[in-house]
Amino acid sequence: MRVRSIVLATCLLLLPAAAHAQARADNVKRCTSPDVAADLRIGACTALIQTGQETTTDLAIIFCNRGLSYFDKDDFVKALEDFEQSLKLNPNYAAAVGGRARVMAIRKNYASAETEHTRAIGLDPASHFLYWLRGMTYLDEDKLPEAIADFNKAIQLKPDWGQPFFARARAYYRQSEYEKVIADNTTSLRLLPEEYFAYYNRGLAYAALEQWDKAIADYDATLKVNPTYAEGLVERGRAYFQKQDYAKAIADLTQAFTLSPTSQEAVFTRARVYYAQKEYDLSIADNTKAIALDPADYVAFFNRGLSYFGKKDYPRAIADFDKSISMKPTYRSPVFQRARVYYAMKEYDKSIADNTLAISLDPKDGDAYYNRGLAYLDSDRLEQALADTQTAISLQPGDYDDLMQRATIYQRLKLFQLADADYAELVKADPKRTYAASLKALNRTMLNQVAEAVVDCDALVAAAPTSHVINETCAMVYLKAGDLKRALAGFETAQKDAGDTDGQPLYGSGLVKQKQGLAVAAKADFDAALKRNPKIADYFTRFGLIR
Repeated sequence: MRVRSIVLATCLLLLPAAAHAQARADNVKRCTSPDVAADLRIGACTALIQTGQETTTDLAIIFCNRGLSYFDKDDFVKALEDFEQSLKLNPNYAAAVGGRARVMAIRKNYASAETEHTRAIGLDPASHFLYWLRGMTYLDEDKLPEAIADFNKAIQLKPDWGQPFFARARAYYRQSEYEKVIADNTTSLRLLPEEYFAYYNRGLAYAALEQWDKAIADYDATLKVNPTYAEGLVERGRAYFQKQDYAKAIADLTQAFTLSPTSQEAVFTRARVYYAQKEYDLSIADNTKAIALDPADYVAFFNRGLSYFGKKDYPRAIADFDKSISMKPTYRSPVFQRARVYYAMKEYDKSIADNTLAISLDPKDGDAYYNRGLAYLDSDRLEQALADTQTAISLQPGDYDDLMQRATIYQRLKLFQLADADYAELVKADPKRTYAASLKALNRTMLNQVAEAVVDCDALVAAAPTSHVINETCAMVYLKAGDLKRALAGFETAQKDAGDTDGQPLYGSGLVKQKQGLAVAAKADFDAALKRNPKIADYFTRFGLIR
């Protein structure tokens, strides 16, 4: 979450009233007011110090306030010098002790910082400001329960002060307590309406809850106050991305990257948007920029690999996945995707090895079992394929693809009754996906239910007369039933609808023409089909359709 530098958010370190000279009174007001810019506070405090007329007690307060102002500017060296000077004048001045503790915390000297904070609170146990300071140090250390306890105490002591609500929201965010984050930032905004970071942080909580419209509204409020806030543009771009409003997402992310050319998050996220739109070259270019900005970003290498995979540039995809894995060997995603690349390249053993590695990284990864089962299936290791697919089904019950794969394996194992049961379940699960129904009809022919299969196909073809998947599958049913005219029509329709990429309609046409005594035409179809897929005859043979 976004946090400002530890600002003099509310200054409780008030000088004794002294208005005998207007100039001094003005400087006192500026030196002690949290609403005045840090440079003006520093100038006013310095002017008071240089008069040489302040009491020791007043000087201790002035140095402390100037130290807090330097802290606000992240000038920790000068801040510490002023806190030390304040403590020389008043060794028991609690605010200066607390300020010095915050400098120690910034320098990651947490043990000493905690000791100093606790001493400061002991000197002034009624100070809400000191509890807030110590809470901020605990927050820096990621000691969230301790931080929340101190913010609670600060709120108890001064319920109308917004800073501890703002800070406590940050602690709750780290604990993923997003509803509490929203509540505290809402209170913070009521008490500190100028604190636009509270809008931003509340937007992050809404985003974590996937309440994208509310997140966008808060980012809008942030950007209304600070239109050039690049991080706000990045987060709003992400929210638009999640809403699939890609044009607005790209506009925000592009503006963010223009405002902040070193914003790796902007270009990294824009790459994801381009990938979602299948703009692979643009995604690759942005991921390359992201990698240049952060060469250790293993996710950017992974994402670029995905785009190369989308372009079917398998060697570059593998190279990026290899790099991502070498940088973070426990990162499952590139292992899983590299397995898919190897499968696409028909390097089944390598695909199996990577899926095995993915499973070792996440033993409950049903998709890796499915993919390994698919590699076993396509390399004719049916028993291993069945075992993996069964495991996938047990890990993700009801998954449509898992069930379809098991039905295919049962069919290949000639367990047609079991295949029929799976196809029936698939049809019931999603009647609109008619491919399963056509496969069920084809499978019925192996159960001596040819007439019933024909009836099923008649209904399917009538409902989707131009569907290539329905026509090519039902054409096989008609061929088995001896209806050569309808079989040929089905195969020809399949070719017209989607072309013949796997050779199935052409090979089927060859079988029909062979039965019609058209040997030359049949041979031409067979040759063309086998050129597309040398193993296509095996598929027809499984259903008793032999050349």
